[in-house]
Amino acid sequence: MFEKIKSKTKIQIEKIKYLALAMYHSSSKKVKFKTYKYSLIFHPIRIVKALIGKEVNVEYIEIVLTTMCNLKCKGCSALMTCYKKPYHVELEKVIKTLDRLNEACDSVIHLRLLGGEPLLYPNMYEVLEYLLEHDKFKRIAIVTNGTMIINDKKVLEILKNDKFYLSISNYGDVSKNYDNLIKQCDENNIKYEPMRLTYEWIDYGDFTKRNRTAKELEYQYNHCTHRRRNIIDGKLFQCFRCAHATNLKYVDLKEEDYIDLLDDSISAKELKKRIYDFCFKYKKCIESCDYCDCIKNSKSIPRGKQ
Repeated sequence: MFEKIKSKTKIQIEKIKYLALAMYHSSSKKVKFKTYKYSLIFHPIRIVKALIGKEVNVEYIEIVLTTMCNLKCKGCSALMTCYKKPYHVELEKVIKTLDRLNEACDSVIHLRLLGGEPLLYPNMYEVLEYLLEHDKFKRIAIVTNGTMIINDKKVLEILKNDKFYLSISNYGDVSKNYDNLIKQCDENNIKYEPMRLTYEWIDYGDFTKRNRTAKELEYQYNHCTHRRRNIIDGKLFQCFRCAHATNLKYVDLKEEDYIDLLDDSISAKELKKRIYDFCFKYKKCIESCDYCDCIKNSKSIPRGKQ
């Protein structure tokens, strides 16, 4: 009971925190984020709206543009090596997904564009152009494995905008263009976030059902530090591993574990409510929690090992 109250209290605090973040990233004059937290006292109506779901500010979402990757990493948490026929998500489907988020959310504070390797995605410029034109998307990262530089001149140019940055993984010798990509960013005044070489991955285990008790699953879900909302093929999931596991049919697709953003029968108003409930209502677990060792297993594995 105490854990449930603690989790619900945390959710309420997050709603107000995300409102402050949305205000911060909407401002043309950036001051310390702490100032925006304190300035909330002057926005009681927006606070109430955030608490009751009339204003929905989502802190973090990932969207998969492609399952194609130029690496074959052992223990890849996103399961890219499991795709026998990797594919690019159709541009029309990506744009419609973003349209629906734009309709339903008051802001998406941090959006990460993922693969596979997203720099392989042939329509990257069109996606970035859309995101630049829509103010509800505040910060956008392209998460790349450091094996490629940017060859598309239009992509290189649009990334100079402060809204975008590159998150560059460093897998040592495997990330053969890590230094070249950083140099390219420096030369073109593109923001980037380099990843430390010493980072390791969690071993999430295989997809054997663990048969955990309801209490164990509730603990697992609500103490998971790697639960990042992920979209693939227009479906919004609570976690990237769940997204790919269901997409690969390793885990059953449960209706309560995702939102189909491409379902035209869901109005913008109803979609807003569903996203609010999905992100901010207390939840006990999702199906894929019983196929994952994110909490139980303390083992780590070398990152980027081919």
